[in-house]
Amino acid sequence: VLFGSNMGSAEDFADRTLTTGKGFGMVAEKHSLDKLVTAKVMLPKGEDGLVIVVTSVYNGQPPDNARRFAAWLDTPDAAAAVESVRFAVFGCGNKQWAATYMQFPRTVSETLESLGGLPMVPMGEGDMDSGEAELSFTRWQVSLVVALLQAHGARIPDGIKETLYPKLPVYSIFHKVDAKAEEIPVATLEANLQEAKRQALRTFLAGNQAFLAEVSCNREQLAAPDRSTRHIEVALPDGVSYAAGDHLGVVGGNPDEVVFAYMDRLGLARDAVVRIELEEGSSSSTVPLGRNVAAYAVLAYHFELQQLASRAQLYALSKLACEPAEAEHLRTLADFGRDNSGEVQGGSPDAFEQDAVLQEHPSVEVSAGAGVGML
Repeated sequence: VLFGSNMGSAEDFADRTLTTGKGFGMVAEKHSLDKLVTAKVMLPKGEDGLVIVVTSVYNGQPPDNARRFAAWLDTPDAAAAVESVRFAVFGCGNKQWAATYMQFPRTVSETLESLGGLPMVPMGEGDMDSGEAELSFTRWQVSLVVALLQAHGARIPDGIKETLYPKLPVYSIFHKVDAKAEEIPVATLEANLQEAKRQALRTFLAGNQAFLAEVSCNREQLAAPDRSTRHIEVALPDGVSYAAGDHLGVVGGNPDEVVFAYMDRLGLARDAVVRIELEEGSSSSTVPLGRNVAAYAVLAYHFELQQLASRAQLYALSKLACEPAEAEHLRTLADFGRDNSGEVQGGSPDAFEQDAVLQEHPSVEVSAGAGVGML
């Protein structure tokens, strides 16, 4: 499984593909597209294996960890390596940039075929702007698995859909009795922050020049009650410079009211101190494991709480519903959306945030560890 990704979405899909392959008993490994070039990874030929490429695209250009691969495709070495290789490509893009949407993934797919590669299925496309990329990927992956099984004359198992929903991690959350978040020592808070940064740089911020900084000034510029314009100054750490015109991305936190709603749903006190454990290698989240942390900080800064519930989350919740009608409704949402069309239509998109889904299906019994794992 080869991936190209800057912000982690394409790599998440690559991880799911890896898990699915291993679930079918295949020997599977994952590399960045550039590693194929720098480490001279050998591609399996013919029926010996399958190469799956999952990549994003930025203004038509390859992600940072696929630039060497893009150049390599035009070399004689690529022609020799790709001939007779069975492959499949899934692209992640954004239709707001219509002129360059899927430009790099399509180039990869067409070039691999022109060099003698054998496509197993048509290229899959995930529009990150639509909110349906996860569904598009699942459907593409179903078609790929079916094509692979048919190519080897294997029976298509009845439970194939079950294997295509990624198994979500379940954290073990231990409450520290009689401790409050405001009592956590400053040294512990700083250590937790550094650990979160290290994990982020290994996962969704890999390849990005991320840094921690202090906000030295943050003041309101307007007196209007319904508008806000703020003047913000950031003290850059040593070795970091900024010039007018540079892009500056900020990883923000979730609003207090959203965090408190989740804490109430999961039975966590607002000032709770917890220690979170998880089997090693089961998750790529940035949660500081095995440390005393404020439950509020975990939900505020380590997860995106306002994104729509994924099909995998809805499917997992369906198994936790005590009422058969609610379980069936959640399974329907996980498969095709409210109107059975594959699109989420009608009402506010907020109705499909996980907390809102739980409110709509009160018979679902989810523990704090399972609820955090679904995020």
